[in-house]
Amino acid sequence: MRDLTFCFLTIRTFGGKINSTLSPSIKLLKGAKKVGKTIEKDKTQNTTVVRTERGLTIAGTRITLYSVMDYVKADWPTELIKHWLNITDEQITGVVDYIDAHREEVEAEYEIVLQQAEEIRQYWEERNRERFAQIAAMPPKPGQEEIRAKLRAHKAKWEQS
Repeated sequence: MRDLTFCFLTIRTFGGKINSTLSPSIKLLKGAKKVGKTIEKDKTQNTTVVRTERGLTIAGTRITLYSVMDYVKADWPTELIKHWLNITDEQITGVVDYIDAHREEVEAEYEIVLQQAEEIRQYWEERNRERFAQIAAMPPKPGQEEIRAKLRAHKAKWEQS
């Protein structure tokens, strides 16, 4: 079961079946405060970055800060990151500001994400090692000898330069 609260409406999912009910209260966002019947967001808090089940994410996208950190660590300019990830000026500015303001926290989470990704890569590499060896040992398909000879020649030429 999973609860998602949007304003006064709670949508509850049970294995694909959706039930909706009116929520008796609003779950306040971090940094928000209830004023009368409205909720005001603290203007000093960054609204570009939100925490989801995937981790720190750019609001309204599926892009995590960890993806952005890959490009930041590779010394890509923010303009290029913005175009590559198809995000707006406000989003890239908000992300960079968030990273600068929370450098230690973001770096620590980024290292954990990198470690988990490496563990997953190693798992699948080990699991598929035998299959990759079988594929490599298979003879080439009939009719591909000529193209394979061209590829070997091109590879040898490339390695010499």
